[in-house]
Amino acid sequence: MRASRSELVLIALLLALVSGCAGADPMREVAAPLPNLPRPGHAMVVFVRPSSYAAGRSFPVYAFGRGFLGVSRASSWFATELPAGPVTFCLRSRSPAVLRAALAPGKTYYVEVEANWGFWSTSGDLLAIKPSGDRWRERERWLAESRGLTLADSSAVDGDDVAEALADCKEELASYDDDELAERTLQRKDGR
Repeated sequence: MRASRSELVLIALLLALVSGCAGADPMREVAAPLPNLPRPGHAMVVFVRPSSYAAGRSFPVYAFGRGFLGVSRASSWFATELPAGPVTFCLRSRSPAVLRAALAPGKTYYVEVEANWGFWSTSGDLLAIKPSGDRWRERERWLAESRGLTLADSSAVDGDDVAEALADCKEELASYDDDELAERTLQRKDGR
């Protein structure tokens, strides 16, 4: 059964209304490959979400002291350049997720954004991709099979949302046990 022209117009209007309620899209697709090296004194952090699970669910990513970094979408990656040193990342979802990193200058680090099924909604997690772990062997394939995104408009995110997300993540970080924290920590040596 084919939809009539008036039905298609109605569907388009509804989609525009729904997407308009969500605010402007801060991300855009990039055709260029992953950047090779960060600027002097900086490190590159790549957030990759290899799974297409929960394709309609996006997860905003923040950094304490840096604010909004980007949005993680299904089957995508985005890279952000940050000054070398300690940083804590925060992912906003039904249940917030936190990852700590000690970034060395000139290095690139990788973080898996994992979507998890929940009772009422999908939640996300941030997991360190370390040379000593199983995820390390998968990262190149994940990047090749995912589309690259870049932050086009950081002003599309409300400052109150950032503050609320970071407060939630601070509580979440305090709840992690040693094993959970180890899985969510990148050390200087984990960069390449």
